[in-house]
Amino acid sequence: MSQTTVSGIWLELITGGDPQQLDDFYRGRIAALRDLPGLVRLRRLAEVDGPRTVVVAELTDIGAARPVLHRAPPLDEAPAPQKRGLFAAALPGAEHGENDGPGVTFLVMMAVDRPREDEYNRWYDSEHIPILLQHDGWLGARRYRCESPVAEYVTIYRVAHPRVVTPAVRAAVRATDWSRDMLASAFVTHTRAFLAGAED
Repeated sequence: MSQTTVSGIWLELITGGDPQQLDDFYRGRIAALRDLPGLVRLRRLAEVDGPRTVVVAELTDIGAARPVLHRAPPLDEAPAPQKRGLFAAALPGAEHGENDGPGVTFLVMMAVDRPREDEYNRWYDSEHIPILLQHDGWLGARRYRCESPVAEYVTIYRVAHPRVVTPAVRAAVRATDWSRDMLASAFVTHTRAFLAGAED
């Protein structure tokens, strides 16, 4: 019986650490990550005005990448106080707008109350992202579901610049009863960061 091929990402989120030591660590690690089967694109990004470093490996088959990743220099050895790595599968039909070309990455990670997970996905794809993409500077979005014990999701937005969360955008995303309800009660945790960098 053949296994199903699932596209997605390997995501590394590192907070803090000496930039030079992190550069030294990633010299070896990036070389190993380049050997991931089905690698489409590999990016190392730094938070705009913040302490986080993010590595995103876009993959055509996260199952095939798993054994190679485990042979890479361990993420636990990264010289930083906080580090986390995870696989996340691409969600069908959850790519919106333009996701390539110039711009800044806006990473949003959230854990969702499991009883509301199906509703969350309907709302996010049918209302939340379309509202954002109507505003200047919001270019596109891709969504992923993480391999984790909780219902956890990643959205990678392509935006023109880090100043896209304007008062008008804040008002628009809270303009409907459905959005107000979801924003108030569906999320368990919520992390976001604007990231800049180049393909490694």
